[in-house]
Amino acid sequence: MIGSREPGRLERDQFDLVVIGGGILGAFIAWDATARGLRTALMERDDFSAGTSSASGRVLHGGLRALQHLDVSAAAESLREREIIAHLAPGLSRPLPFLFPAAAGITDQVVLRTAAAVWNSFARSALGASGSGAQFAGSRHDLDPAFSNWAPHGGLVVHDRQLISAERLVLAVLAAAVDGGAVVVNRVECQEILSSNGRVEGVQALDRESGNLFQVSAPWVLNAAGPWAVDLWPAESSARPRYHSPGESTW
Repeated sequence: MIGSREPGRLERDQFDLVVIGGGILGAFIAWDATARGLRTALMERDDFSAGTSSASGRVLHGGLRALQHLDVSAAAESLREREIIAHLAPGLSRPLPFLFPAAAGITDQVVLRTAAAVWNSFARSALGASGSGAQFAGSRHDLDPAFSNWAPHGGLVVHDRQLISAERLVLAVLAAAVDGGAVVVNRVECQEILSSNGRVEGVQALDRESGNLFQVSAPWVLNAAGPWAVDLWPAESSARPRYHSPGESTW
């Protein structure tokens, strides 16, 4: 469990990494970093999952859209990540079927049958024997009754997964990070990333509950604040952040 809120630990402890943002991206980063042995702190200026994660479409896409644009690498990555989340949190997602109706002509049905074969072959290649989930239903009798009126000539049915609760998933991942030793605190806002001679030294943070202003020490800072990430970019920086070697400035 995440446990009680302890902003004082952010000021007292020395960290290897500070993660800014308590959505799904920040949560997974904190969990992964902690599992790798990094002393990790995560701060969220509002409540956990208060931003983009709570307003998502709640669909774990398996990469079909990327494959449509011939981006095989992105499609395979999406498919694997969907299955990882389904495995890690089986109670927080469920199968979600999508129907692509076939037109009356034979050509469209052949195209959709081919698409089902290609998708299943690709899924098996990406995931192994368990990878499948697309089928061509040749007639309305092969379809779920809820779909049959929408596709009288059959159609392609592809199964993705629907996330039941994005907020619960974020909390579960944060709890796993805390169990691994991470310090995770909400209602703490990063006001500035601190650096000296081009090297990151931590962040200046504001406890929005008490009004206390303090510093968090770490040689690495990772900005996972989503749409609000730009608020922490220095005014003189370019519009696109760049990557650095260890110890250098984040920006």
